[in-house]
Amino acid sequence: MDNFIRGFGIVVGVITGVIAGTLVTVSIGYIEKWKNQKQRKENLKFEFEFNIDQIKSFKAELKNYLDATTGDALQTYFPYFALSKLILPTVQSMYADGSLYKFFTEPNDLVKLQKALNKYTPEWEADFNKKIKDNTEICGTEQWAIDKPEIVANIRFLDGCFQEDIDTLEAFIKKVQ
Repeated sequence: MDNFIRGFGIVVGVITGVIAGTLVTVSIGYIEKWKNQKQRKENLKFEFEFNIDQIKSFKAELKNYLDATTGDALQTYFPYFALSKLILPTVQSMYADGSLYKFFTEPNDLVKLQKALNKYTPEWEADFNKKIKDNTEICGTEQWAIDKPEIVANIRFLDGCFQEDIDTLEAFIKKVQ
């Protein structure tokens, strides 16, 4: 009988140890997952805030460009719009693994996010800065008188696009919190 009790005690001890070990391992896994999700959420919020600041600086420089254009002073204005300098790694990784859907549940949320961020590419940056250079070259010519109203309208349109992107990102920061 002693051997049976001793054997039973060992079996119970082993089973208890296995269960306790499993519970500890699972608990640690959940804690790590929770901390990782919390960190990614903070990273996403940081990226949105950083990108808002970048777009606001583009918007401010755009005002200077508008002033130089309307004042026929493009020859004294030498900007460079670094439009591709937004940071997106957290947004891209969370989109790829599907975790972005936790925050953006409306059908058009991701469409709005893509619209707000996907245009800030090196190609757009190069094209935009080339247009400024081209406009500077024709400033004061007969062609300038013809093109100036359209250039001013395009600048104002772009200002509205920047503001829309800022508004979209600010709304998404609220969804992430």
